[in-house]
Amino acid sequence: MEKHSRNRRTAEYCRSLNLSGPARILAVCLFFLCASVCPEASEIDVDVSAWEIGIDEPLVVAVMIRNELPPDTDLFIVSVPDAFSPVSSKKELSVIPFPGVTPATTVSATVFTLEWVARASGVHEVGPFRVTVRGSTIELPSVYITVREALGGHSAVLVWNLPPVIPESGKPLTLSLAGSFSGEAVSLRCPPPENSLLSMAKGQTDIPADNGFRILAIYEWTPLSDGMLALPVALLEYRSSDGEIRYASTKPRSVQVVRGKKTPEAVPKSSHVQSAFSSADPQEAAPASNTASNAAAVSVGDAEVSALLQLRRMEYSSLFPGAARAERMRLEESVGLRDTLPVPRGGWKIPAVLAALGFCMAGLLLGVVSRSGRRFNRASAVCLAMSALCASLTVYLFASDTRTLAVVDACALLHVPEPGSTVIDSLPGGTAVFVIDSSGGWSCVEAPSGREGWVPSKVLHIISGER
Repeated sequence: MEKHSRNRRTAEYCRSLNLSGPARILAVCLFFLCASVCPEASEIDVDVSAWEIGIDEPLVVAVMIRNELPPDTDLFIVSVPDAFSPVSSKKELSVIPFPGVTPATTVSATVFTLEWVARASGVHEVGPFRVTVRGSTIELPSVYITVREALGGHSAVLVWNLPPVIPESGKPLTLSLAGSFSGEAVSLRCPPPENSLLSMAKGQTDIPADNGFRILAIYEWTPLSDGMLALPVALLEYRSSDGEIRYASTKPRSVQVVRGKKTPEAVPKSSHVQSAFSSADPQEAAPASNTASNAAAVSVGDAEVSALLQLRRMEYSSLFPGAARAERMRLEESVGLRDTLPVPRGGWKIPAVLAALGFCMAGLLLGVVSRSGRRFNRASAVCLAMSALCASLTVYLFASDTRTLAVVDACALLHVPEPGSTVIDSLPGGTAVFVIDSSGGWSCVEAPSGREGWVPSKVLHIISGER
């Protein structure tokens, strides 16, 4: 009924403009085209994990903006209750199903995911949500969350144990998570907070600690900036002795982080490194003064990155890359690069193609000659077999070189292509990565650890592959 009334209003509007028949049809088509395209250009949904939770239970709110890229969107929450402690927040590009469409269709969307832990009971307001899309701001209404009182008879406590040292930015710090609860642990989560890295560390767990606590997990926490930083919030889901599922979390806690000190290391001496990026005679490259040697020590990072880049390019283009590969692996080990990527044999591709064509032509020629006699039959078969072998090698070489390989300067691996995005990992200078995609001044890369993220395109130095 709403559609018919809208058609009637449109027709009356066209008559008021004294439009002719074809003009009316064109106006109606343009009206419905704009009405159908504009709302779908940017649709926003707010998804709440639960409208009623208990104390220490997590609350997850996801704001999905369809058909928009992360650099074009922003989210601001006007009010968050003091009773909600932040756990994690991220912004990423995802592929989600499009609702109400048959057959099932997926669309790209920018998703803001925010997680809190409730600390006090009552009805709490979260919002309003101000979403900015390409300069236009849309305000979405608040959501109201009911937090139940904690159930009596059972209590659980989680605490962080820190070593007696002052945390430094860029330096890993071992944290142990201790807990005291009655029941069986179901799951344990600990998302990394902003401006820091967090990973599981090796160590003995499920052992007694002080005051009736037990060590549940051991983490390596690496702060990426100095100042007052919040420790991670650990979330424990456990089954109590009466069979009920309950939750516990660590209390908010911040520590003072001081700026880390960087100690320059000496550039390893190597004839391959010197020949890779220096045209001067090695005997004439002696430092002239202490000032020159200090300058070299300051730029040691850039020198090692340049050396690794040139060694990888030599390894890629050389027909006999053994020496360059050995020197590159030795240099990576000396600078402490734990993970690395192999270099495809790009120098073998053209010789493999020529060898395949040469053996194929020789086999065909010997096959034609062997029609008048049988002396060349065996030689023709051998040449054709070698041609097939070289063709297989050619296919393998080209297939292994389809991804773009690059070396990066020291940078952070980000969730989305924005300077203020959540940090996934820290990439040391000279790390080899695969380039997946590029957008503006950013590139999506895959690190040797398998993690994918975004880095500025200016820190990439391409080695091989097609972009």
